[in-house]
Formats: sequence, C-alpha cells, structure tokens
Amino acid sequence: MSKSNESRSHAGSTSFHFLSQLLTRGIELAFLKKSFPIFAPMETIFDYSPTTQELIDIRFDSFSMALKFGIEITGELTPEIYLSKVSQENAYYDLACLFEFRNDQEKAVHYWSKLPSADKNGLGLDDCQEPIND
Repeated sequence: MSKSNESRSHAGSTSFHFLSQLLTRGIELAFLKKSFPIFAPMETIFDYSPTTQELIDIRFDSFSMALKFGIEITGELTPEIYLSKVSQENAYYDLACLFEFRNDQEKAVHYWSKLPSADKNGLGLDDCQEPIND
C-alpha cells in the first residue's frame, strides 16, 4: 500500500475511532444530532401522514411559506421542496400547528416548547398586540 493510501486509510479509521469513542462515552444523542446531521433526519409533518385538508389548514403552499418563514418558492410546493428548504425550527412550527388542528394539545405543546420564545406566539405580526397605524 502506498503512503498516500495508508494515510487516507488511517484518517478514515481515526474518524471512525473518534466517533466510536464518543458513542461509548455516553455523549448525548442531542449533541450528535446537532454536530452530525447524518445521525438525525429532520422531523416534519410528513412523519405523521397529514391529510389534504390538514395541509390546507396549516397553510402548506408556496405563498404561505414566504409569509410564515420568509422562504420564497416559485411554483407548487411539494414535500420534496419543503424538506429541502425548511429548517428544523420551521418544521416544529408546522408540527405544532398540525397537532393543534388534530386537537392533540399534548403533542402541540411538545412542539411549541421546542421553538425559540420569539416564535411561540406566532410568526411575523401574528402576535402583534398593538394596532398598526399608517
């Protein structure tokens, strides 16, 4: 084996060894999810088989993506485009909304609690308490 192949092989085994050590030392899964996204697929509404009506209820469309999350999408919003554009926080917001519409308050509260406090009362001007004057 050439020196370059040996060093590549050693580098690969070192990375694997490092990850093995992390796992055997009991490093929390949350750390691994944040640091190594390959270990944690994003949780979204599609993990819970939303109906067509539920997608309408939670505003699953291109225009609403811009309003809710500031994500511009030209054309029809598909699950594939959704998965490629949203962050986990955006997905938690939609999950909380989905479970609100399903009247599953326990799960809705679970997902609301995962959002930053600024987003818990709504996005954009949804939670504005004062009238906006022109």
